[in-house]
Amino acid sequence: MSYAIGDLGQTIGWGFLSGYVTFYMTNYVGIPIGITGMVIMVSRFMDAFSDVIVGSAMDRTKSRFGKARPWLIYGALPLTITFILLFSVPDFSETGKLLWFIILYNITVTIFYTAVNVPYNALTPLITRDPQSRVRLGATRMLLGILASTIVSAITLPVINGMGGTKGAWSTWATIVGIFMGVCIIVCGLLVRERYSGDIGTEEKEKRSLKDSFKHLLKNKYWIILTLALVINYALQAAGNGINIYYFKYILGNENSVGLAGIALALPMLVLLILVPLLAKKVPKGTLARISAIGALAGPLVVLINPESMGIVILRSTLNGLFMAPITAVGFAMIADVSDYGYWKSGVKCEGLVNSAVGFGTKVGMGLGTGLLGWILSMGGFNADLAVQPDSAIFAMKFCMIGVPIIMALLQFTILWFYRLDKEYPIVIAEIQKREKDAAEKTVV
Repeated sequence: MSYAIGDLGQTIGWGFLSGYVTFYMTNYVGIPIGITGMVIMVSRFMDAFSDVIVGSAMDRTKSRFGKARPWLIYGALPLTITFILLFSVPDFSETGKLLWFIILYNITVTIFYTAVNVPYNALTPLITRDPQSRVRLGATRMLLGILASTIVSAITLPVINGMGGTKGAWSTWATIVGIFMGVCIIVCGLLVRERYSGDIGTEEKEKRSLKDSFKHLLKNKYWIILTLALVINYALQAAGNGINIYYFKYILGNENSVGLAGIALALPMLVLLILVPLLAKKVPKGTLARISAIGALAGPLVVLINPESMGIVILRSTLNGLFMAPITAVGFAMIADVSDYGYWKSGVKCEGLVNSAVGFGTKVGMGLGTGLLGWILSMGGFNADLAVQPDSAIFAMKFCMIGVPIIMALLQFTILWFYRLDKEYPIVIAEIQKREKDAAEKTVV
């Protein structure tokens, strides 16, 4: 449970940031949506490389807390502060506001969120090697995270509008969310325990360069496959979640009901996340991930029935949640398995670097999805100052709701088709255990 609390905090913070920062910057700060999308996309591509740097640094960390936990304990406070400042843009000039956004967004996401998120994701292989335990850890963390993000999604706009719907109201709500996020991360860092952290008979860890570590990483074919799949997965989520507020406001005419989409997304996920650990005993993780990918077509396709029906749009969210659950539950367990595969091939542990795939996929995917959203709406002629948008902007919103997710779902399925580690994993883990046993016996002698 202490491990899951960490994701509870991160998810509630990331869900608020990724779901509302574009809307806040365009509709309350006054930054054009095309520029907002460009800033986010470029920043997240830069952020993806910071994930690799943090992952490599974490692999070299030695402390009384272990090598991942210190990053959570000491990174939570600065993350909380910059998170709050990001949603507290002063009344500067247009250039000043844009610079504030660029600087605070990058400090928050590229530096401090990365410094917490990469080590947190690396905890799974440090806690357990049992495949089923890893699935349970992933399911539990996502259960709490989804529950929290659903609550935030459902109440954010009503709460902010209840506080006057001003820019100051956004700052107040961001303060509440940010403090909750920080406390959860610190609690996780203090209470969770690391059990597996040593290389097989390796004493050159501190001398290993980032270049050498990255060479080991690129030899891990499943890391490449899973990283690409995660990029598409999070791009799909970013585009799908980001369009909701615009779709509800300008097409369905009820922005306060956007929380219903979040609830409809979360409820089937919560139920299935409880069942996925049981399914994973019978169905390989890679197969569950492929089911998620092809099933992601259902949501956008159903919207074609009637794009202007709130009931249909809510049904789309329900279907998205239904098919998102399997890959959400097993994704982190798959990364842990991929980490073991790389360890088996090279004899070198790179949990931080391997798990940077999660951060890399999240940041690049979110940047790609958010950037596409901004570009498409901008090309469609979206103008935040207009209460009624032109037909071209409405078409752009519908394309983001239907066309973009279909393309991304097909790409993700194609990539995951080549993931076959489940068949190899029993041999991998058996050989790792044998090597470690032999190394231990040599040490004793």
